[in-house]
Amino acid sequence: MVAVPGDELGVEEEYVPGEFTDLDCRGRIVSTVIGVPSYDVKAHEVRVNPIKLKLLQQGAVVYGRVVSSTDKVAVVRIAAVLDRGSLTRINATGFIYIAHAGENRINTVYDAVGIGDFVKARVISRGPPYHLSIRGLGLGVVEARCPRCRAYLKFKGTRAYCPNCGVNIRKKVALE
Repeated sequence: MVAVPGDELGVEEEYVPGEFTDLDCRGRIVSTVIGVPSYDVKAHEVRVNPIKLKLLQQGAVVYGRVVSSTDKVAVVRIAAVLDRGSLTRINATGFIYIAHAGENRINTVYDAVGIGDFVKARVISRGPPYHLSIRGLGLGVVEARCPRCRAYLKFKGTRAYCPNCGVNIRKKVALE
């Protein structure tokens, strides 16, 4: 059984609150972290052994979808991390700031990525909130849709074009 913050683990008549637990106003012992409860019957104590959530390491390569954007920053919902050659699912949020959105100077983040684009990025911060960079040949947009007709865009060099309606769009394309 895994306990999350607020889960009832017992009452004060049965147990004494131990590590990572607390006593609420009704006399219930509740968990304060995500973890596995541990009951010491002899000492009448309950504690929670916390589960360490895997944090993204600086330099890790991640994949995610751009969910919102302004002129200066794009918000990315991180879906997977490349870990020793295989993809591991993860649920996190990252930010691509304009300074890390391409090799050349750009006016807005929209010149590199758009809402709905699936990107490959590198984590450049030590912990949450995750700052991401798409600078580099293998980093950038890996999948995008046409803003006009919603068809999947094709990539040719550093440009993206729609095979359906013919529109050309400026993107920071991940060249492999």
